[in-house]
Amino acid sequence: MKKVSERMLELREGMTQADAGKRIGKTQQVWARYESGAVKPNAEMILQICSSFHVSADWLLGLTDERAPGGAGANLALQQKIHDLEVENSALQKALAIVGGHHVQPAKTGGSSAAKTA
Repeated sequence: MKKVSERMLELREGMTQADAGKRIGKTQQVWARYESGAVKPNAEMILQICSSFHVSADWLLGLTDERAPGGAGANLALQQKIHDLEVENSALQKALAIVGGHHVQPAKTGGSSAAKTA
C-alpha cells in the first residue's frame, strides 16, 4: 500500500513543489513536508488536495489504485446535488413570478445633483 507522501509525489509530477503548493493554497514548504512524510495532511487538507487534483481520497490515502473519483457513491452525490439545484431553481422561478407580477419601485436615495438644474 502506498503512503500519502508517495501519492503526493505522483500528483506533483511535472510541476515544482511551489506550483503544487499554490494549487492547494499552501506554500512550497508545506507541500514538501507532506511529500516527505514529515507532516500528514489533516482531513480538510486531504479534501483540498483531492479537489484540486481531481483524485479520490481513497487513492490519495493508498486504499485503492483507482486514481479518479467515481463509483456509485460519487454518482449518488452528484444526483443529490442535481436534485438540490432543481429544487432551488424551482423556488427561484416561483419568486421571480411573484416579483414579476408586481411593479417594484426603485429605492429613493435622496436625489442626485445631476437631476437638479440651476
